[in-house]
Amino acid sequence: MRPIILLLASLALPAFAAERSGAEVYESTCSECHAKGKHHAPIFGNAKQWNKLVREGLDDLVPAALAGVRKMPAKGGNPELSDLEVARAVIHMANAGGGRFAEPTSTDLARWRQKADKRRKKSHAETDRLRRQQPRPHLRPAAPGAPGRRQPAAYHLGALPEHHRRPVGRC
Repeated sequence: MRPIILLLASLALPAFAAERSGAEVYESTCSECHAKGKHHAPIFGNAKQWNKLVREGLDDLVPAALAGVRKMPAKGGNPELSDLEVARAVIHMANAGGGRFAEPTSTDLARWRQKADKRRKKSHAETDRLRRQQPRPHLRPAAPGAPGRRQPAAYHLGALPEHHRRPVGRC
């Protein structure tokens, strides 16, 4: 009975392995975009590109990395990363670009997580607001002044170019 428990415990240990360093996270996740500047990501080690971001500080950089920004998904597209690992990777990249940031504290991590959650909620609210405001050009009212029912623009002959209209009177 005891050997079975020891075997199961030894199999579970890798799941509780120590958190990875910023360099390890960068190599496994971040380098895909930050090594070559994919989607205009600041290139690792390029002080000119990182200068403005370093001046903004970690209070903006880490929450953006946790929640996602522009083309970068939350946690760089790796949801298995912990907040500490993401913060370490951001600090590793920022320091390579000219920053001088130290290892984050648990207080820093809690503050950044809160900011990231607010950023995500704000982003979703903004997206929903824009969706409601945007006109939907592919949809037009069924008839001028007709309430409610909408049909795709292609159903209206006026929306089609002349050469796409079916000739009237000929079959």
